[in-house]
Amino acid sequence: MSTPPEWDLLLSASQKNNVQDIKHLISTLKVNPGHGNALGQSALHVACLWGNVEAVETLLSLNAPPTLQNRITNGTPLHCAVQSMKPPLKRRVDCVQLLCTEIQKQNSSGQDTKVVVVDRYGCTPLDYVEEMLEEKDVVSGDDDDDDEEWMRLRDILVQHERCEEEEEVKDEQVKLLWGCMQEYNVEGVRVCLEQASNTTDEDDDEAATTNTSKLQRLVQHVDTTSGCTALLYAVQTFISLYEETKHPKEEEAASMVQMIQYLLQYNSNPFVIPKGSTKISMKERQFLDNITTPKIDEDLTKVQDDCQVDMIHQVCTILSSCYKSFSSSSNDSTQKQSI
Repeated sequence: MSTPPEWDLLLSASQKNNVQDIKHLISTLKVNPGHGNALGQSALHVACLWGNVEAVETLLSLNAPPTLQNRITNGTPLHCAVQSMKPPLKRRVDCVQLLCTEIQKQNSSGQDTKVVVVDRYGCTPLDYVEEMLEEKDVVSGDDDDDDEEWMRLRDILVQHERCEEEEEVKDEQVKLLWGCMQEYNVEGVRVCLEQASNTTDEDDDEAATTNTSKLQRLVQHVDTTSGCTALLYAVQTFISLYEETKHPKEEEAASMVQMIQYLLQYNSNPFVIPKGSTKISMKERQFLDNITTPKIDEDLTKVQDDCQVDMIHQVCTILSSCYKSFSSSSNDSTQKQSI
């Protein structure tokens, strides 16, 4: 089926670096920002090929997918920016910087955006840069402006690929955290969170920022099996434990309360509900709503068992105190955030 003519106008506008047309086509005419031509070249591929920084920035702001692969070489917009020979090089390097920043941002926020993508020949953008540097025999500090830009391009992509390695480390941390939670290992959960938040040097602001980001990724990770963040999983498990029988598993339930406390201490946000989650029951959503508002005592009266009341009250107290800190930093404290 052929696409509407205005869809291909998006590629033309990207090639001409016409930001206003790009905005009009996507925002007003509802053209798919990831639309590709017969060769699978998207607007981002085209903009990067021509080094059109403004077009790239606009397309990314309008949710154009940054890692789409074309049908020629399975190349991404990053591959196009690196392999193109269209001058000036500086603008193509700026495009690479924008793409890398967006890819890393999406990846850190829990989106399934792969950091490093290889083309049909098994090469990453960095591989092509290294090959070009060998051919040019570029030396850092040379007077040639292009040589400087090639070195900058290499540095950006080296740092970008390091993020992939960090993701592998994060995956191990996630597995460890969730394993501890499923085994009711409170101390293990505490250690996982502490290690993710620790910096090697208290005076190193960059290290502190990096570790904060690692911690956020860990606590915001959505488990594919349960459809939950760690905090939601703990709340979900706690509810199922005290509702399971007339005599709940007190030790396991108490463990979940401690885990919830640790997760909140390490900045888990009780307002974050996984986008499109179908795994959270209405009761659990109501529970989360209730424990983040002052009107929690009404529900406590419905529970007869003193032990259950005690545990629920602990969770309510913990999350209610957290509510104030999160709501004070938000313009709309009742609006749920999406991952």
